[in-house]
Amino acid sequence: MRRTLWLPNQSLTNSTGAGKDYLAVFDPSAGTSKHLPLVRFDTKTGLSTAGFDVVSASEEPNHVFVYAINNRKSEGHVLVDGPNSVVEIFKSDASGFKLSYVATVKDPLIGMPNDIIGAPDGKSFFLTTDAKTKGSWGRFADILFGRENTFVTWCHVEDGCKVVARRLRTASGIARGPQGEIYIANMFASSISVFEEQADHSLMLTDTIPVGGGALDGISVDADGALFVSEIPKVCHG
Repeated sequence: MRRTLWLPNQSLTNSTGAGKDYLAVFDPSAGTSKHLPLVRFDTKTGLSTAGFDVVSASEEPNHVFVYAINNRKSEGHVLVDGPNSVVEIFKSDASGFKLSYVATVKDPLIGMPNDIIGAPDGKSFFLTTDAKTKGSWGRFADILFGRENTFVTWCHVEDGCKVVARRLRTASGIARGPQGEIYIANMFASSISVFEEQADHSLMLTDTIPVGGGALDGISVDADGALFVSEIPKVCHG
């Protein structure tokens, strides 16, 4: 029910539904799931997730880092200012059945975030923004007029955030390929942009893959480099 109230990326902005999400682990062999306790996390702000990523820790193979977009309640007028979006970073214990809070990253360049990929050191990440402006009205205008003004941001917990790719049309899913290449779905352009990460973490466009059809959303890449992309065939279908 709360998802029908608070989902700012889909212009659902009733804040009574905000802050009530949770993270869980699913066991496919048993068909069961378990909520993960969030140790040392400030529950007063709550959790309203969008995209998230799970990455094996580089220095501790039995642990993982979880990077989660948290669309917190607006600090102003939600239709104008949008959600107070941040990225939460957690680290698992060896059992994998609880997550310890590591950091919250807050920066104006996080914007209206859609999806995220994290680094194995637990300190940096790339994320896509699916609107230039955070408010619902501005996002609707971007979609209506087909503006290529969304972007990709790279953030570091100590060094802050910077824009590393621009002129995307409603950037949504993001994934890293087996050779380090980065794929980004352009939702309403129905295409996939392929980037190469540079030494300063800026992204150089190397290819554009036209898909056609409906709006593209989540994206995943397997070990052989094959792409799997979710598509919304009828965006405005009731």
